[in-house]
Amino acid sequence: MRRGTTPYIRFHVAQLDVTSVKEIEVTFRQNEDVVVKNGQEVKVDGVHDFGVKLKQSETLKFRANRPVAVQARFIGADDNVIATTIKKIDCDEILNDEVIEDE
Repeated sequence: MRRGTTPYIRFHVAQLDVTSVKEIEVTFRQNEDVVVKNGQEVKVDGVHDFGVKLKQSETLKFRANRPVAVQARFIGADDNVIATTIKKIDCDEILNDEVIEDE
C-alpha cells in the first residue's frame, strides 16, 4: 500500500463462504491510527473473496516504512463471530501528503 492513494485491498479466505455471512468488518491499524471498513464499504468478489477501497485521507493516516496490521471479522448466519489471523501490509511513502481530489 502506498500512502495518499486509493488502493483496493483484496482478501481471500479459503475456509469461509463470505457470501453467506451477515457482516464483514475489516480493520487496519498502525499504532494508534485505525481505519475500519464495514457494511457497503466491503465488496464481496466471490465465494471466498472480498475487498475494500481505502480513501486517500485514510492511507495518509499511516506512516511510511512501517507495517499496517489488518484483520477481518465476520458475523455468520448463526450469529457467531470469527476473525482472521492478523496480517501485515507494507506502507510506502509519497512525496506530497495532500489529498489531490475530493473523495
